Amino acid sequence: MSPLSLHLAKTEGFRAILLAFVSISLFLVEARVLGRLVALQQVPWVTGLATLFFALGLASAGIRLFWKAVQNGKSRMHFYLLSRFGKMGIAVVIMSAYAICVEDNLLTFAINLVALYFIDMICSTVAAAQWEHRDKASQPARHTPSKDNESSHS
Repeated sequence: MSPLSLHLAKTEGFRAILLAFVSISLFLVEARVLGRLVALQQVPWVTGLATLFFALGLASAGIRLFWKAVQNGKSRMHFYLLSRFGKMGIAVVIMSAYAICVEDNLLTFAINLVALYFIDMICSTVAAAQWEHRDKASQPARHTPSKDNESSHS
């Protein structure tokens, strides 16, 4: 397994574990505060949201790998920003669809969505920062002429 694939597996594995931990924590808090019935009604939604955010993270990482291969090893930060904007748009669409179609326990669903979105955002930000750091560390240092050399040529 290449170092990049190993790094990707670690990052996405951590994201999966964190999303599962937060989902279980949300269920336990909801069961304690709002009652077991409300918490059980949210289980399929939280599971679906966690799975969606994990799948979007995998897709984003795969596209980033492809992007890097196409751009001759240059990773672009604007791809990260575009993926963040896309995930936010998807979250807004999901929230709107839930509000229109289901209407039950809207505040609980919104809290679950925001919590999982923030966890995904944190994981994506850390992964992108590590990715950029690895790219910069693997590139050879560019030699820039010093001012002394420039003045001596004049």
